[in-house]
Amino acid sequence: MFSSGNVPRYSAEEVLCGRLDQIISLKVSTHAGAHHFCQIARMPGLGQKYGPGLVVGYGQGHEASFLKQCLRVTIIGVDLYPPACDFCDQDFAPVLANALNLPFREETFEFVFCHHVIEHVADPRTILIEIKRVLRPGGWLYIGTPNRHRIVGYIGSYKVTFRQKILWNLRDYADRLRGQFTNEMGAHAGFSQQELEDLLRKSGFSTIHWLTKEYLWFKYGHRWPRWVLRVVTSPAVIQFAAPSLYVLCEK
Repeated sequence: MFSSGNVPRYSAEEVLCGRLDQIISLKVSTHAGAHHFCQIARMPGLGQKYGPGLVVGYGQGHEASFLKQCLRVTIIGVDLYPPACDFCDQDFAPVLANALNLPFREETFEFVFCHHVIEHVADPRTILIEIKRVLRPGGWLYIGTPNRHRIVGYIGSYKVTFRQKILWNLRDYADRLRGQFTNEMGAHAGFSQQELEDLLRKSGFSTIHWLTKEYLWFKYGHRWPRWVLRVVTSPAVIQFAAPSLYVLCEK
């Protein structure tokens, strides 16, 4: 496990070295989760959490860049490794750090975007506790993660071929048959809704809004017949039909 020793704590302004936030002029292609979060952030009654925001799991940077462009706020990304891609903006590079020990002061961010990250880490509860620490009171955490009870996964995966989706689902079922379909054993399993809710509550989040149904309508409402979506998102079916879970938590 990563050591929780003393690390320096910086403010968002210090991380950016005093540079003003700039609007990215290019159109950013990114996962639907980032689009969904931007829609949520603009809804009345949610406190209009307009930053600064933190993206845990910067990856190639497309989600962080999209949030920055869409919401027009300061966005900071954090990742273990620098991005290896031509797309990445050198003036918008991530902070290189382990999310188990975020290098930010308490109550730095208005929101945290954590999209398909916590299923890959050894200690997801510690990451959630760290996220809660750096969130301001009333701040929001948006999480997307695979549904461990899914029948089929990877349906809408970002920039993934049909062949990859088939192979990944076959691998998942092979892991199930071997009794190895867990995050701890290296499978891309994710969590059941109850597992994730228990994890969030044990990490100190008491206000939890499940968005899986809303996300499926957001992403597939213009692609699938409405009757199909009504069946897929019904209470008896969605727990197995949803490839991933989406949730919004308030500190």
